[in-house]
Amino acid sequence: MRFSILGPLAVYGADGAALPIGGLRLRRLLVLLLLTPGRTVGSERLARGIWGDEPEPENAGNALQALASRLRRAVGGGAPLHTGG
Repeated sequence: MRFSILGPLAVYGADGAALPIGGLRLRRLLVLLLLTPGRTVGSERLARGIWGDEPEPENAGNALQALASRLRRAVGGGAPLHTGG
């Protein structure tokens, strides 16, 4: 799996084919994780990075879990996601 974050975000599978990563928040989550390779990223940092100046959802923890699940499906389980409290 290969990721490109300089310029437009792009994700390429093992076969070199581009993988679609849809949705602004999903793409923000991926970039935040890619900027801290091999380390756990706290949920507060992720929420700030994903929602920015927008109000966070009432249950941001559940929203983050849902985004992480969607991201895992989008990348086919080929990359570990290190998120945490």
